[in-house]
Amino acid sequence: MYDELTVVAGALAAFAQDLGSTGLAGVTLVTLSEFGRRVAENGSGGVDHGHGNAVLLLGGGVVGGQVHGPWPGLGEADLDQGDVRGVTDYRSVLAEVLASRCGAASLSTVFPGLSPARAWNRAAPQLRATSSGRRGRRMQLDARRLEALLDPGP
Repeated sequence: MYDELTVVAGALAAFAQDLGSTGLAGVTLVTLSEFGRRVAENGSGGVDHGHGNAVLLLGGGVVGGQVHGPWPGLGEADLDQGDVRGVTDYRSVLAEVLASRCGAASLSTVFPGLSPARAWNRAAPQLRATSSGRRGRRMQLDARRLEALLDPGP
């Protein structure tokens, strides 16, 4: 997996370099997958599909160089049937990008069924960023903000 991540990192770095700092300030790139990988190797030395996964963000309004959110751990008690436990619903990350970077006021039609209670599997971890997005809004998602974005209102 190291080799594949090195290729992805090189491609993302080239993309950022081609855009330059001014161009990158107006872009938010999100990479994610619909599945993670199991912790243990299978019989052929690989790893099967699993639950938990990483989301990578690059661009304006993103505080890079660090991991945001909780790390569930790799201990036996931390795993979900042998898989890394998923702790943040990927839709909550996309909801924050849409709200902070695209100005979306309500996301209930984009993500029907997503609620603050379903967005996280643990006690309200937050995607925290301290720099301002393109519209001057901070990328900071917490349960109250997600609830307001998902409530279509009157």
